Amino acid sequence: MKKANENKKRVVFSRKNTFLIALASLLVGAFLTLAIVLTVLNEQAAEKPVGLAKVEQVYQQLQQRYYKKISATKLQQGAISGMLDALGDPYSISLNDSQTKQVNQTITGTNFGGVGVTVVSKNKQVVIDSIMPETPAAKSNLKAGDLILAVDKTTIKDGDISQASSLIRGKVGTKVTIKVQRDKESFNVTLTRAKITQSSLTTKMLDDQLAYIAISQFDTNTGKDLRKNLSAFEKQGVRKVIIDVRGNPGGVMDAALESAAQFVQNKKIIMQYQGKTGKPEIIKSSTKIRGRKRITTIKPIILIDGNSASAAEIFAAALKQSAGAKLVGQTSYGKGTVQEVNGTDPNFEYKYTVAKWLTPDGTWINHKGLKPDIAVAVPSYMKLTGFTSGETLKANTMGLDVSVLQQYLMALGYLNNHLTGVYDTATLTAVKKFQTANNLPVKGEVDATNQNKLYELIALKAQNDDQTLSTAVAEAKK
Repeated sequence: MKKANENKKRVVFSRKNTFLIALASLLVGAFLTLAIVLTVLNEQAAEKPVGLAKVEQVYQQLQQRYYKKISATKLQQGAISGMLDALGDPYSISLNDSQTKQVNQTITGTNFGGVGVTVVSKNKQVVIDSIMPETPAAKSNLKAGDLILAVDKTTIKDGDISQASSLIRGKVGTKVTIKVQRDKESFNVTLTRAKITQSSLTTKMLDDQLAYIAISQFDTNTGKDLRKNLSAFEKQGVRKVIIDVRGNPGGVMDAALESAAQFVQNKKIIMQYQGKTGKPEIIKSSTKIRGRKRITTIKPIILIDGNSASAAEIFAAALKQSAGAKLVGQTSYGKGTVQEVNGTDPNFEYKYTVAKWLTPDGTWINHKGLKPDIAVAVPSYMKLTGFTSGETLKANTMGLDVSVLQQYLMALGYLNNHLTGVYDTATLTAVKKFQTANNLPVKGEVDATNQNKLYELIALKAQNDDQTLSTAVAEAKK
């Protein structure tokens, strides 16, 4: 991790140490609930702790007597990892390269060469969902709702978002031509790619007075982006906003505080921080945290689920308890501890738990989560497990993966109530219907490509049949 400023503390919250892959193959999990202290521990302690004498003894024995040459650095890092493992705390670990990269991306946000459009797949077509302000797309003729037909003369097939995104992105300063359709007219728009800082916010209008904002994570740009969007919505006459932190694993705590402060009046509590000793530190809303004098006039409703964690929970709890917002959805994850990141050198870092955080009223939600004011049940198809065997499923076979296949086919309407675990005639017929409808080779066999398509279709079904959002919209219109 880059040591740009070794004296600055950055606090990062997130759900857990593992990745969770959503049905749409979106990365929704992350690693960290951290108070990142960018320090390098090169100074020697005034007195060596007694407990390290035995560690040093083993270290010296291995260096002198082990039958092969060994790396002193590996031994040192192994000793640190061993001490962290001994804590029995899943959040106190040494960080590998990918985890360190994840921390950096969470802190700084993700940058790439592009034009500033976000796209979605609708009816097997790629559609521009929103356009980021102050980007090449914002200065062009492109509009939300335009269909993307081709990029640099390469036709976009079957609503393939990945294909469209990879073609639109490229080296900063290069040109890209996008062919779009609006109503019955199609035309080309040529843009010069620029450095795009990917926003953690996705926004849209639900009606003239109701807006929607989804926050994917809390990075250093989130608070600023939220403030800008709220100001723009105010000018449009928006009265209420639905803020979606479902699947949000956390992020930078300062960003969660800044975001919450947009809605919480000065001197009201946003959160509390409880260290090993002493009374909790009370963190209150202020003009300094908010970045402007007044709070927004727009009233929020917050969407949460079982994957809303840490910084997302700080944000949701602050708005519920200090701004009167209602929470809609399912009980949140319940991540209430704070970790600190240190490094013995620029190439080896580790984290360990140093504190817990509390909601404005002093509640510790660890392993409990935030309960919604309006509970909405998760559709049964969103609880489906994935395929596990890695094998191609064929007629006349049986097993757990066949049961999983049948559940997906039933959820998507290709198979009537028929859960047998046997790849029988009814299942074969349903598979062929599914393959025909989705332009897949009609072989009656379900390989990895077919399985991924089933995941994608379930994810799209969830997007199009979002009961939590519908419930929040109904609440907003009361």
